Amino acid sequence: MPHPNITVEAFEKNASQRYGDVSSAFLKLYPTHSDAQAGMSQNDGARDQLRTSMYLWALNRAKTAKTRAYTYYWDHTLPGPDADTYGAFHTSEVPYAFNSLTKSDRPFTDADRKIADMVSSYWANFAATGDPNGKDLPRWPSVGEKTGMTMELGDKTAPIAVAGDKAKEEFFTAFFLKTQPGQRP
Repeated sequence: MPHPNITVEAFEKNASQRYGDVSSAFLKLYPTHSDAQAGMSQNDGARDQLRTSMYLWALNRAKTAKTRAYTYYWDHTLPGPDADTYGAFHTSEVPYAFNSLTKSDRPFTDADRKIADMVSSYWANFAATGDPNGKDLPRWPSVGEKTGMTMELGDKTAPIAVAGDKAKEEFFTAFFLKTQPGQRP
């Protein structure tokens, strides 16, 4: 949710319930000096947790898979009157992946059409070859090819860290895998 309504008290309570004895480490990474900052920390923490968990799943899958895995983070908001409410939500990349913008009455721009051409090319390449990369597309590394990276797609298209920074990635990796920060799965 792009604009969560959460107080410092509620955010810290949720962190304590979710992270238990490591909640203080979480709160150092995602500070809460005001309700507004708690809202931003809520967004940032949820995003980093989800991206790290997906990356760890894909990294674990890669140990026994015969094919490579590719993860991504979609950052483009569908245009329209509800854009500020929903932001870049889960599945909002689908019309771009299928290059089906003409099937909607949203106020798509040339930038949207360019993103759709790019993303649908990645999807078509992946469907045909198992690799999204192709001519004139920014290089999309597979999981494990660039440690701790995922591909950002949409407004920006480039490999990015799976979490906001190394300390945040290490926190979530340790939390999910019950290891010490700095240890790799």
